[in-house]
Amino acid sequence: MKTSLKLKTLLLLLLFSSYSYLRAEGEIQQSINEHLFYGETLEDKSDYFGAYQSYLEGARLALDDNLHDYATEIYIKALSVRMKYQNSINVTDNLSNGPFLELCKLLQQSLSEEAKFWHEQAIKHCLDQLDTSCALYAYSSFALNRINKRDNEEALAITKEAIELAKAYGDSARYGRILLDYSDLLNKLGNYDDADKYADIGYKLMLEHERKNLSLKDYHWSIFFIELKAFIEYSRGNLNESEALFLAALDSVKSIAGRGGNPHADIKYITYVRLGRLYFDMNQQAKAEELFEKAEILKNDPKNRGFNPILLFENMILTYSNNRNYKKAFNTSEKYREYINDSYLAAQKQHNKTQRELATLNIVNAQKEISLLKEKSQKATQKSRIIMLSTGIIGVGAVAILLSIITRQKHKNNQSLINKNRLIVDQKNEITSSIEYAEKIQAAILPSRQRIQEEFPKNVIFYLPRDIVSGDFYWMFPSEDRTYLACVDCTGHGVPGAIVSMIGHNSLNNSINRGHVSTNAILDDLNENIEKTFNQHEMGVNDGMDIAIIAYDKTNKTIEYSGANMPLFIVRQGNVIVYKPDKQPIGKFIHRKPFTAQKIDLESGDMVYMTSDGLQDQFGGEKNKKFKIRRLKSLMIEMAKQSPEQQLETLSMNYFDWIGTNEQVDDICFIGFKVE
Repeated sequence: MKTSLKLKTLLLLLLFSSYSYLRAEGEIQQSINEHLFYGETLEDKSDYFGAYQSYLEGARLALDDNLHDYATEIYIKALSVRMKYQNSINVTDNLSNGPFLELCKLLQQSLSEEAKFWHEQAIKHCLDQLDTSCALYAYSSFALNRINKRDNEEALAITKEAIELAKAYGDSARYGRILLDYSDLLNKLGNYDDADKYADIGYKLMLEHERKNLSLKDYHWSIFFIELKAFIEYSRGNLNESEALFLAALDSVKSIAGRGGNPHADIKYITYVRLGRLYFDMNQQAKAEELFEKAEILKNDPKNRGFNPILLFENMILTYSNNRNYKKAFNTSEKYREYINDSYLAAQKQHNKTQRELATLNIVNAQKEISLLKEKSQKATQKSRIIMLSTGIIGVGAVAILLSIITRQKHKNNQSLINKNRLIVDQKNEITSSIEYAEKIQAAILPSRQRIQEEFPKNVIFYLPRDIVSGDFYWMFPSEDRTYLACVDCTGHGVPGAIVSMIGHNSLNNSINRGHVSTNAILDDLNENIEKTFNQHEMGVNDGMDIAIIAYDKTNKTIEYSGANMPLFIVRQGNVIVYKPDKQPIGKFIHRKPFTAQKIDLESGDMVYMTSDGLQDQFGGEKNKKFKIRRLKSLMIEMAKQSPEQQLETLSMNYFDWIGTNEQVDDICFIGFKVE
């Protein structure tokens, strides 16, 4: 029995040496692996408290080395042991709830259900041990996690529970900080009066606490309440009151920093962004741009890597493009695009690294197994059959143990890979969540169905982005004597296409506001703005758009049409009339000519259609070919006889029957209306 145990220990050490050598990229990484291996050994021996402590030490080392993904994995491993064998682990002063809180911090940005599970477990275990302080921290982290998932209602419910606990606990500072979260959520949900009331309570609590307990170098939460009250007033539309409060927050930060205190960079960052947006709404563009630039400097400081860049990018793009500063709008959109791409690349790099490590580890394990078998074979002698038999038995036992260890290690490695993949999915979900929010912003620029219904009572719109956000869009602008309507297809799709579409939409509005009336003049002006925007970029950009635009005179039943590579279709008495566009895009083009306009008399019952090329370019059908314009024309003739509701149903059914199991290749924008 003793010999077998010694042999097992020897083999464990041999395997561990290989594992440590392979995974180590420095002394810290090697030490992490040692703690993991030792923890598994203790767990096998039913020393669960020792295993738990060893895992925790490995997790803390990983955290200290900024290996956040690895630390998350190990904390989950440690806490799983603690929860599974809690009856075998005595709760002592050394067994605090700190590890639960560390894991909550690591999972705060995660959008997975695992993040929700561990936050709930942290709260439960803290409350079971009457550890109110830790429970309050876990509540706050859980609420932030739900906010990151854009579930403000659930975050509000969680924060409300925390408020009651903090109030009963008597921790005024903690109570005040939770009131900050609660007030902020109420403001986001539009309950401004309650938001303001709780912000006042929290501000007074924190101010009193800071006067009694804080030094200059400590964090002053009372300033965050001033900033929050400013944002509440902004949400209410009280811009002057909001400005005064934002400036008061910045003055407080400046005063403390000027006396050698905490610089409060995070408060400055969010205040710069929100005050910049306020100045934009007050038509003080120079001030808005100055604050955005200050916020960007703070964001780019390596000490502030945790700052949310999306908040800044979205406000900058909206401000610059509405102010017709297209160069800055485009440069900012490029930074936004780089941020999204870098996030994906970082996740992919982590995934590839893990795969390489696991593949190498399996190879070394296999080589170690062969080496040990050869060593056993070489040690065999011809002394006696009994000795040979004994040696054989020991060898077989050793191999069995080794195979068992290798199998367990491979299982562990596979689990590690699963965890890494899960992390990548979480990171992807985070980015997707941001893009989904961008979708809401893009949807806001589209004319509402009610407005379209007022101008075109019998209309049909089939709008289907390929990705979450779209490079195609439709646009409408009612004037006194006629209504402008356009179908636009921007270069690309997804985030790049959507950014171009935002610039195109604002340029169309600005063209009308500058007094351009004829459709060809609008396209000439649009092209000038787009070329100016994209040609100012140092790398040169060929992005642009195709467009069909009409000016519809309901009284006289006429339209004026201009097109950039996008025709106009009119179905009349069972025939499709095609009005050809100018063969040039909006954007960079060598043989540029002024756009032309066509005047068209309409008849009652005419169906007017405009469409991007997403429909006709879609692959599908029995032979997996393109839908093509000829099939689309036939479909238009069929649809023209139907009501708007039936038309949309016919178009949808034909499209989805055609595409089958294929992927959508491009954004789709199809719009039409009936002349009454």
